[in-house]
Formats: sequence, structure tokens, C-alpha cells
Amino acid sequence: MDLISELPEQVLHHVLYFLAPRDVAKTSILSKAWRSIALSCPYVDLRTEHYFESTEISFKQYVETTLQNCIAKNLGLQAFKLRIFYYKPEEWDNLIDRWINFVTKTSSRLEEFDIDLRKTKNAPYKLPDCIVFSFNTLIKLSLSGFGLDNSRKYCNINLPHLQSLVLCDMDVDDTFVLNFIFSCPLLEKLVIKGCEMLTSLKVSSLQWIKMILIQYCGKLTKVEVRGPSLQCFSFHGTRSMPCEIDLAGCHNLKFLSLHTLCKMASLGWVQNQISKLVGLEILVLDCLSLETIKISNPKLKQLEIKSCKSLGTATKIDVPNLHSVEFINNKLPFYSINTSNLKKATFQFHLGNHNDIVWFYKLKELYEKTVHIGDLKVAIQSLESHTLSVIIYDKFSEQVLLILEELKDLNPYVTISLMSSGNWLRFLFSEQCWDNMYVASSSLNNDIIRVFCDEVFDKKTGKICRFNSFTKPCIRDYNLDGVEIERIDWIGERDKIPPLLKPHQTEFYNIISVNLKWQKNDICS
Repeated sequence: MDLISELPEQVLHHVLYFLAPRDVAKTSILSKAWRSIALSCPYVDLRTEHYFESTEISFKQYVETTLQNCIAKNLGLQAFKLRIFYYKPEEWDNLIDRWINFVTKTSSRLEEFDIDLRKTKNAPYKLPDCIVFSFNTLIKLSLSGFGLDNSRKYCNINLPHLQSLVLCDMDVDDTFVLNFIFSCPLLEKLVIKGCEMLTSLKVSSLQWIKMILIQYCGKLTKVEVRGPSLQCFSFHGTRSMPCEIDLAGCHNLKFLSLHTLCKMASLGWVQNQISKLVGLEILVLDCLSLETIKISNPKLKQLEIKSCKSLGTATKIDVPNLHSVEFINNKLPFYSINTSNLKKATFQFHLGNHNDIVWFYKLKELYEKTVHIGDLKVAIQSLESHTLSVIIYDKFSEQVLLILEELKDLNPYVTISLMSSGNWLRFLFSEQCWDNMYVASSSLNNDIIRVFCDEVFDKKTGKICRFNSFTKPCIRDYNLDGVEIERIDWIGERDKIPPLLKPHQTEFYNIISVNLKWQKNDICS
């Protein structure tokens, strides 16, 4: 019995809002009732990534037909999304003007307006004067790839109910953003990406702001936030431009992410900011120039330290309630942690180019600190003669530690993670399309071998997406076309053993060798 179809039309429309356009189209063939629901949906989502460049004209016709259908059915749109990934001013400007004009004049209850014109070498699309800045019903506004003739033209902004604002790759200056913020008293989410003209950002009048994300604003030198309700702050800067960040008064901040802070920025500032945020629960640091830090926080639950190539042994981490930790591509493979509640852990690093005693001492300390964790898995991957190989261990043991020391000249990439066997293998399959996979275990009856065989069987009936580019409408994927499984013959084929496996000849391991063949498709179904 179809109980979903019995739901009110408004509820079904809300369900369709969360589906991709092609999935919405699929629902229309279920029945006449569902076709009526799909055609009367007040949410329009139009994206060129669902079309090839050779069918660009068809996409334009599709937009025209969709909007004409809205007129015929007297639909007052509640959400309008338009995304064009190969924007050319001479071909699109007049059409976009007409479409925006249609939406703004026929939709008296518009709640969401989202236009994404992916940035190209062409001049950006010039947003019509104040055309979407006076909708008192608007709750979400997202603009990407736009240009403004003059910020002063847009001073009459009136969006009293706006809760979410996203500005991406836009030629906006400090005055425009400041006016926008003052005109949106209920704003809860602010996202600014790639706005190269922005030099200073001050957020002090938003009592309800909960989330601020700032990325790749190359000229931004100062960020000042006064938000008692702010819970999430993420900043991704550039290596060439120092930026001063002031989060004074953000006492309720729970999530802090700092990426690519300039070397010229005060390193003491990072320490000072973190020490004041006593309610912080999640901390992400990706700072190339950060040399030392001391973290002491009883409420911190998740810690990620990535690409901190200067972070040395003076680092101290005292977080007794830490549940999750990630140390990825840092100067050292491991930093001492004072915690007893660890439930999730991931360590990733290149093994080579580390001849100093301190580095391998830290690797040994990592083993000693985690030896009590039974589910800590290890993967060592290398690229040899254009062949991508990985060897998998069911447990981080002292034998694995010795093998790592022998493999340093190969400079393999090592991943150590606290996961179940199933999740661990699914993670590895999602990372790469491996040519060779080796499963090392002390027993042929080990759980990881059984789970591995099950996972390989599942992959033979499915697909793995290897490339997922936002700039291309097509996603390449691979089908697992063939699998060859065999045990390594240490005696009979000694000369053919790959370098990645040679240290295992003297260790007590059963190794299953799996050769994988992939068939490449042009498009994901």
C-alpha cells in the first residue's frame, strides 16, 4: 500500500525539494497523481551539468518550457535555482535577464533564490539593480559569479527575513557586504568565497548568526566578529596575505576551522584565540607555518591537524574527553594526546624523507599509545612503474612498525585508522581504483580476509566514481571488470616479489594478492 502518496500535496512538494531534478522527473512516471505533484511543484532547479555542451540549446529550451509551465499553472515559485557551468555573456545575458525578471515579477512568495554562473575568463554577469534585494519573503539567497556595476546602486537592500546568504566569486567590496549585513537582521548563515575585492569584514549587528564561512578572499586583511550566537566559524586564507581575525565575544563557538594562515600572521594569535574558546567541541587546524600549539580543553571532542609542516615536538594536547582525532600530512606522524575516550582515529603520512631519530620515535610512540586499540587498521600504498598498489593489515602491530622502518626508502603513503574491517575496506575502495591490493594477516581465517572477499564481490556488481569535478558536467566512473586472487609464493617467485612486499619475507604473515582490472565508462548512469 502506497502511504506516501496519501500525504498532503504540500508535504510531497517538500520531499521533492530535496531530490535532484532527474529524480523528480522519475517520480512523474509512477502514476498520474505523482505526475501532477511533480508538475505543480513550486521549486524549480535548473542545472546545465545535466546536459552536454552539444545540447546547450536544449537546456535553454528546457528552461523556457519550465517557466512557461509555471505561468500556465499559475505557480508562485517558492524556490528558483539556476546553475550554468559554461557561462558566456554574449549567449546567456539576455536570457538570464529575462528569467530573473520573470521570477521576480511572478513570485510573490519566493523563499529561495540561487543562481550560480561558474566563473570563467569572461566578464561576470552584471546583476540587475536591486532586482532580488527587496523580497521580504526571501529566506535563502545564493549568488555566484556575479559582478556589480557600482556598490552604491545596491544600497536599498531590504531582506528582513533572510536567514542564509552565500556570495561566491563576486566583485563585491566592503561597503556592499556591510550594507547587506545591516539589512538582514535575522541572518543565521553567512558564506563568502572567492570575493577578491573584499578587504575587511565586520559582523557585529547579527544577534542570530550561527555560521560564518570565509574562503579564498585573497585581499582580506581583517575579520571581526561579535556574535553571541555564533557556533561555527571556518576561515580558509591564502599564503601570501596575512589576515587578522578577532572572535572576541563568540563564547558559544563550538566549531573552529582555520586553514592556510599566512606565515606573517602572529602564531601566538592562534594559541590566544583557542584558549579563550572554552566551549569549543571541534577544532580543525591546517596551518603550514604553525610551529607549536598547546591545547587544553575539557569539552573538545574532535581534533583535526592537517598539513602542519612546521608543527614540532613542543605541541601539547590535553583533552581528556576527545573522541575523534585526525593527524594528516604533518611534520610528525603523531602528537602526544592526553585522553582516554578515543573512539575514532586517523593518521596519514609519507614515510620517506624522515631520517631523524625524533620522527621514528614519534612513530613508535604512536604504536605504544594505541596498542590497546584492537581495531586500528593499517594501509601502505605506493606507486611503482605506474602501478597503484596497497597492502592492508588487520592490526597495527610491532611487526608492522618494523616493516614501516624498512620501507622508508620507497616513500610510501601510510594510513592508520580506527575502523571496523568493513568500513576500512569501503574507505580504501572509495580512495582509489587500485591495480594491486595485498591483504596481510597472521591467519587465513582472519575476519579481514572474509570481509575483503565480500567487498570485492560487491564492487563487481557496482561502480566506483574516481573523478568528481565541479567544473565538468560528466563524472567518470569505473566498473570492476576482473579479479585475480592468489597467495604469495615466497620461495618459488622470490625474484618477482614487488618492493612493497619484500620486508614481509622474514615476518610471519599470510598475504593474499589481488589483481584488479577496471573498465572505464564515460558517464555515470
